[in-house]
Amino acid sequence: MIEDYKALAVFVAVAEAGSFSAAGRNLKLSTSVVSHHVSKLEARLGVSLLFRSTRSLSLTTEGQRVLEAGQRMVAAGTEALDALTAISRSAHCVLQCPLLASGT
Repeated sequence: MIEDYKALAVFVAVAEAGSFSAAGRNLKLSTSVVSHHVSKLEARLGVSLLFRSTRSLSLTTEGQRVLEAGQRMVAAGTEALDALTAISRSAHCVLQCPLLASGT
């Protein structure tokens, strides 16, 4: 399941960046790893998500639907991580502030 989510996030990055190499740079992954994730996702879903040519990529109809769902997933994940970061920072302050107030 986690690998499916990872592949979906990589697919979103490819679709948004417009190429495997640009997505790889953004994600700090090699182009071959990016391609592997997208290929695995396509195999898992049993559909082609992208029309590939030597110079461009475009989404298939299925790719457009998967992209929309994938963007929602990535946005929800980002929102959750941001909320956890905020909670962690506020908890850290609550623990640290009394120590600072006591002068130690």
